Amino acid sequence: MSCCNEHNKSMEVEIEVNNKQIGLNPFIQEIVASTILGLLKPLKGTEGHKEIVIKLREK
Repeated sequence: MSCCNEHNKSMEVEIEVNNKQIGLNPFIQEIVASTILGLLKPLKGTEGHKEIVIKLREK
């Protein structure tokens, strides 16, 4: 699923929960991508990203 970042480059957004792909409409894709990119922007080493992987697991 795709959306655009602040430079209008296409970004694919995928979310899986318990190995099940969750369908995202374009509005939700935009929110997810913009939020993650906004959180990463001030962090060193995140410039020029091609792929971002975030995993959340219970301890």
